[in-house]
Amino acid sequence: LTDQTLQQILDLQLSSVRARLLDQRLQLHLTPEARAFILQRGYDPAHGARPLRQAIERLLIRPLSAQLLEQPAMQDGVVYVDISADQAHLTFRVQSHLASREA
Repeated sequence: LTDQTLQQILDLQLSSVRARLLDQRLQLHLTPEARAFILQRGYDPAHGARPLRQAIERLLIRPLSAQLLEQPAMQDGVVYVDISADQAHLTFRVQSHLASREA
């Protein structure tokens, strides 16, 4: 699979995550590095992009859900996803539009 095809598959898989976040009035923004991190762990030359869904669940959805549970009132904002400094996991920063308007 080409890099462009993998990016399209990732976008397709992320569309359901984005739709769920929109229910909480949250947008999802992944840095190019975060996207590459997910693709590196979700692509296997022998199996193609089939493991991508599990990688998104393991690397993005579960940790993000845990963070949002810790901040249940967080709505109406953007979730910024990047990779950690040691490049071992994804990091999440939730910025509320309400907080930025008040500043």
